Amino acid sequence: MRSLFRRIGIQGLFLSAVLSLSAGCVRQQPSADAVPPPPAVSKQEARTTVVARVNGVELYQDAFIEVMGRVNAANERRSTPDPQDVTRRKALDLLVLEELAVQEAKRQGVSLGPSGLDNAMAKLQAKLGHEEGLKNYLAKENLSEAELRIRVERSLLIRLMYDREVVQKASVVPVEEVRKEYEQHKAQYRAPEKITLVDVVLFLKQDDSDSQKKAAEVLSRIQAEKEQDPRNLAADGTFAVRTLDSQKDEEPLLYDAARKLKPGEVSGVISTPDSLHIIKLLEYAPERPLTYEEASGDIERNLRAAAQQKRRQEWEQELKKDAKIELPDAPGQLKSGKP
Repeated sequence: MRSLFRRIGIQGLFLSAVLSLSAGCVRQQPSADAVPPPPAVSKQEARTTVVARVNGVELYQDAFIEVMGRVNAANERRSTPDPQDVTRRKALDLLVLEELAVQEAKRQGVSLGPSGLDNAMAKLQAKLGHEEGLKNYLAKENLSEAELRIRVERSLLIRLMYDREVVQKASVVPVEEVRKEYEQHKAQYRAPEKITLVDVVLFLKQDDSDSQKKAAEVLSRIQAEKEQDPRNLAADGTFAVRTLDSQKDEEPLLYDAARKLKPGEVSGVISTPDSLHIIKLLEYAPERPLTYEEASGDIERNLRAAAQQKRRQEWEQELKKDAKIELPDAPGQLKSGKP
């Protein structure tokens, strides 16, 4: 069933401060073609150890390690993380794609403008804690300020290129396509059932006679009040009041009790495995089809996401076309080929 809040996951091309990596932007390679783990070297050596060449430009292990960290972070958020050899392949492919994007930006004469980099550095410095924070960050990363400026410039150029080549070229979805998608899958666009209630959770033992007596007293206090609103109860430390949208698969006993009520009605004392409850149904709305007006915004976003994903894949191939890419065959060795 397609709900109003359904989303198509976008596989991002670049993972940096400005763009996110997809779980699948790199095809999985056979194990025989796996990228070997980088040799263990010092930070200084990592800055001189070449892991790939792109059109003659050498890419170093420190950059690969930084990208690996970002890819690993994304990998850990997945329900089925990739093996490390696949993750390394993705990181290397990402590193190559970032370099190709920067080279293409320079070829097209794309720049940040006279003050773009200075403004970005000022924002970063403020985020790090101004001069002292910047100093600590540079020491931790073993960078000079000039080297940090290069990193920031690269990230911003990547963002500019991604915006120009992907976002802007796949940002408009014709109304006719939105309407066509809605008409073809109209039955699948539905607003889910909604049950909103006030729940009085009593911190009492379910099977104790005194607890049942106390719960009945609380219920009487609710029923005696003109509005019969549990939210008006004076707290005495034996209960808590919450407003929630009830879900059948989360709290089935409360859901079933709420379905027997009319809006505005108060239940009796409900015993669940963890506590005693008294509920009042505030609103009930059954599941229903979404109108075109209700669904069109979500449909347009999904179609735009799909179009940008397709355009991103096209751009990746455009970047790689005719590029000379040398990849590692074994630690410390390179081979010619394409990722």
